Formats: sequence, C-alpha cells, structure tokens
Amino acid sequence: MQSKTMNKTKTQKEKISLTDLNLTELNLQAKQINSDITKMRLEKNVGRLKNSRSIFNMRKQLARIMTEINVKSKLNSVKSGVSV
Repeated sequence: MQSKTMNKTKTQKEKISLTDLNLTELNLQAKQINSDITKMRLEKNVGRLKNSRSIFNMRKQLARIMTEINVKSKLNSVKSGVSV
C-alpha cells in the first residue's frame, strides 16, 4: 500500500515541477527526451538496451511535457486575446 502512495507523491512532485517551467524550458526538455527515445530505440534494435520498458516511460514523460506545453500556449493565447 505504501508504494502506491509513494508513486502518487512522486508524480505529483513531477507535475509541480513541470508547471513551474516556462515554455522554452519545456520545449528544450521535449527535444532532449525525443533524442533520448531515438537513442534508446537504436540501442534496442542493436540489442544493447537492457530495459525496453524505459522507452515507454520516456514516452509518457514526453506526453506530460507536451500536455503542459499545450496548456501554457493556450493560456498565453487567451491572455493575449488571440482565439484558439
């Protein structure tokens, strides 16, 4: 039971840290994770990647970042008066 609460706490902290970043920092992180995923896929095809689940986890992290980017960009467009 403790592991479930521990995982929730970790993801909540992760979400908090993503909301604190601005759009440029989020875009940099997205590019970095994208290149990491590409490297992992290459390693998987060569046979050097030991944990193929890490690709899945990186894709989830990328999705979180992209979601935050979309939210912030929509908020910025609403603040500036541009319709989305």
